[in-house]
Amino acid sequence: MIPTLTTDRLILRAHGDADIAASRALWSEPEVVHRIGRPAPGLRDARERVMRYLGHWHLEGFGYWAACDRSDGSYLGEVGLSRFLREMTPPLGNAPEAGWVMSTATHGRGLGGEAVAAMLQWADRHIDSDHSVCILDPEHLASRNLALRAGYSDLRDATYNNEKIRVMRRMRPAGGV
Repeated sequence: MIPTLTTDRLILRAHGDADIAASRALWSEPEVVHRIGRPAPGLRDARERVMRYLGHWHLEGFGYWAACDRSDGSYLGEVGLSRFLREMTPPLGNAPEAGWVMSTATHGRGLGGEAVAAMLQWADRHIDSDHSVCILDPEHLASRNLALRAGYSDLRDATYNNEKIRVMRRMRPAGGV
């Protein structure tokens, strides 16, 4: 049910039990946590995250992939689409929300952009929505630049968990679903 996507340098695949420790390590990296504003997760938190990713595929028909190095299979990050139904002002609505988090070891190498491009190509063919959104810390320039390169543009500012965030939107190109 969960497709595997392959790029020049990455494999985007379904999460499994073996990814729980790698996800925990990813979300424990200081630079990752700093931009997302969450404390480092425990093992239970990491397991629940992986289960949430898998559940999205079963409930929505889309979800998150484990982004792995094509040459050695190492876990590099997580990328996907969700409907987390975040309580924010103003609300996101029903559009799929794109998200990505990549290990600091990948930063500056274009791997995040490669993963997001593959995800969006898949989404354009398989998700019946004329647009997707993403949210990010307005000061996280690398993530903002990745979003811009992927075709997202500023939509509005919003408040989530009492923090100001930026909401960006990408319209599906003609010829999608």
